[in-house]
Order: sequence, then C-alpha cells, then structure tokens
Amino acid sequence: MHIFNLNVQTENTSKDITVNISDNGLRLIKDYSDFVTEIRSLKAIQTGFNVNTTINWSKENGLTWKVTLPQWDMFITILHRIRPFVLKKEKANFYKIRNILRKSIDDQDILSILEYNKNLFSGRLCQNLIRFHINDVLVNSEDFLNIWLNAFEYHRDQNKRKFVEELHKHLPLDVSKAFFVSLVIDKVKAILNLCGIIDLILGKITEFNVS
Repeated sequence: MHIFNLNVQTENTSKDITVNISDNGLRLIKDYSDFVTEIRSLKAIQTGFNVNTTINWSKENGLTWKVTLPQWDMFITILHRIRPFVLKKEKANFYKIRNILRKSIDDQDILSILEYNKNLFSGRLCQNLIRFHINDVLVNSEDFLNIWLNAFEYHRDQNKRKFVEELHKHLPLDVSKAFFVSLVIDKVKAILNLCGIIDLILGKITEFNVS
C-alpha cells in the first residue's frame, strides 16, 4: 500500500487528505498519466477545435441543417489517441482508473470532482443540455458513439456500419458526427481532468485547480 498526502482548498476550507493506493493501482495510474502525455502533445489539443450544428424546421423548407466539423484528419488522430481510455479492456480505461481513485480517496470534494468527470466522460452532462434522437436512438450518447466508432473507426464492424447507415437514410451522417465530436471533446476534458488529480498524487504537479 502506498500513502500520499494532499492538501485540498475550497472557497471556505483548507484540509489535508490521505490517499491510500495499492501497488497495482499505482502502476495503473502511472501508465494513465504517461498515456495522457501523448494526448497533450497533439496539435488539435494545443490549438483547440470546434464544432457547430444548426438545425431548423419550417413549413416551407421542412428540415434543414448546417454542420461545421473540425479538420477531420486531426480529429481522427484524437480518436485513436483516446482508444486506451475508451475501450473497456484497456488498462487505462477511464472508468477503471476513476474507480481506483474513488476507492483510494476518502474526501467528499474530490469524490464530487470524480463524479462530475464521470458524467462528463459518459455524455450525461451533454444530454442535460440536449437529447437528439433519430427514431428511438439517442444519438448524443456514449452507447451510440461506441457503435459509430466500432463501425467506422476502431473495428469496422459491418453489422454496426449497416445499422448506422440505415438510421441516416433521411439525415446526413455529418449531423450525428457533430454530436460525436462534442462527446469526444467532453471525453478529452474528463481524461485530462482525471490526470490532473493523478499528477498531483504522483508529485508531477504541485497544484491543480478545478472550477
């Protein structure tokens, strides 16, 4: 068991907390931190990238849309850099590492940060703002994002590809891609936020601010 001491400051309090983490847990969070270094080095992360979607409906024109996507080659690079954090069987899987921290830290403020970032990573915070359905499928969801990733980017699953294409018979796939980009942006934010806590534990940084 490895013991680390952290100082947590909020608007009204300052407190010292203890982090108790196992040998295996320490190895995994170190690997996670190393993998995140590769994400931080990406040009798209350093310069930022945006997505914009406008959807309108009128009696005269019916459904119309305008989608602005980021440079797709840069976005694909991000997709493949976050694979270790997205795929369930990977040792750096976000939920796995988040659970290690949750079990190792007994402090409500830190646990609240972990819960917030779990909801950010999973797409739940996005769904609090908007829920976009095609038929009965919630497009801006982690489940459908994973279907799209496995159909077109990660595994090229033909059955999943057919499902996605059938769903977009009357709506361009770019509309859904805009939601996928937003979900991936939130995943990257959550990955980096989690790494901030880890780097603080490991002594790589001396301060990590959360607003």
